[in-house]
Amino acid sequence: PPDWLLKLEEPFKHIPKLAAVGPRDSSTKRTQGRIPANQGFHIVTPQKGAWGWDVQMSFFCVMLCREAIETIGYLSEEMNPGPGCDDDWCMRAHLAGWKLAFQTDLTIKHVGGASHIHEKFPGFQARNVERLKEKYGG
Repeated sequence: PPDWLLKLEEPFKHIPKLAAVGPRDSSTKRTQGRIPANQGFHIVTPQKGAWGWDVQMSFFCVMLCREAIETIGYLSEEMNPGPGCDDDWCMRAHLAGWKLAFQTDLTIKHVGGASHIHEKFPGFQARNVERLKEKYGG
């Protein structure tokens, strides 16, 4: 949509101490796609997941607050290569008292899997899940 950046920005005007906003995903295979559409802002509440507390916000498209980045830091390089750097950042934000939100009035197509085509991906994923478990309990 032509106004997608404005829609991502909108929750920052209404939710104090908001670290990140992401859109709905066009696929119902992922958590971000199962959130009901057109419901305004949806605060992400961490849930018990495979590695501990899972916040389920994929950074395929995300707007971050500069102050949050300065407080929390950047994406963790210990998760590279492979998935999990977004989960780690969101968990650090949550533990530091920041909020995370989905903008349910915005749906963006996530062509998932591009980072999963590497032959070593299953090993990277398993390694990073273990790192998240060690860091946050699981």
